[in-house]
Amino acid sequence: MASKSEDEIVVEDPTAPASDSPAVTTHRTADVVTSLLLLAFAALLAYDNWRTGMGWDATGPQAGYFPFYLSVVLAGACLWGLARDFLARKAAAETFVTRDQLRVLDSVRHGLKIRRAEHERVMAELAEEERAFKADPTRPVSAEKRLQLETYSSALGRYLDRALGVDAAQDDRFLVQLRAQYRVTEEEHAAVLDRLLGGAQGMAARLAEELATIERAAHTIQALDGEASAIHEFLADLLRRRRERAVDRLIRGLSFAPDDERSRRIRTGLCSSDPKARANAVELQLCASVAPEAAQRLLAAFRRAASLASQAGLVELLQARTESVDPYVRAAALYALAARG
Repeated sequence: MASKSEDEIVVEDPTAPASDSPAVTTHRTADVVTSLLLLAFAALLAYDNWRTGMGWDATGPQAGYFPFYLSVVLAGACLWGLARDFLARKAAAETFVTRDQLRVLDSVRHGLKIRRAEHERVMAELAEEERAFKADPTRPVSAEKRLQLETYSSALGRYLDRALGVDAAQDDRFLVQLRAQYRVTEEEHAAVLDRLLGGAQGMAARLAEELATIERAAHTIQALDGEASAIHEFLADLLRRRRERAVDRLIRGLSFAPDDERSRRIRTGLCSSDPKARANAVELQLCASVAPEAAQRLLAAFRRAASLASQAGLVELLQARTESVDPYVRAAALYALAARG
């Protein structure tokens, strides 16, 4: 029997258009009507420029020469579009708009007190933006897409804040669901993440601190293993666990999939006792997967922590661990210092 926490509650919008609403028109009908209107406009322009004069005289081309042939090109494009529409079977069955969709759209327009002329102008601009984007995907995104990405950026930022703020395991499926909900591609997600990690933002600084924590823990563990004792083994075990949690937060903070090959390589390298393996994991794998500005910040934090820790002795490393945010690490470090006399 499933518990109440596992029950899924689905709340449907009563004002949403019905899925079985009858179609007002199909895609092919809309395309054919548009092509016929443009064809009529091209014919009118061609006739008017033919009357004006579309040939050559003693001074060169007449006033209607170039406009006439532009009209011919427009008419040819319309005829090609009509032929394509009549040959395409799929477009004939696709619904362009349903009655319920028109009803909802009309109620929204009346609720916002938008005049019909303004509504038609906005719809024409949106259609033009969509056609232009399909023709050139590299052009700047529309205002609607920018708003979508900004909202996704806010949601992703809140998720990463939670992932960096707690040691408890996070549900990594949430990130996949978030991308699907906002319909964000992998390239768009990477761009949003680069923007969140770029510059002097707090999130990039927190990730850099996690990386420094991992490197300081590695040097302290190596020093403790060099002088075997019960308290040293206990403190080294605490630091290994803290390092693993820091690696988890770092990988989640960079929104890497925890089970993919890249994350496994980074995790293995950062948890290695070999300084070269840790440096390769940071320089060749971790920094290569983020924006250059964020990579510089992470690399600088790693090198600074490695340099300071390599110059410190065991006593200095233990003294530094007494300032750890983990109370167990602080207590064990204090005990180890007291045992040394």
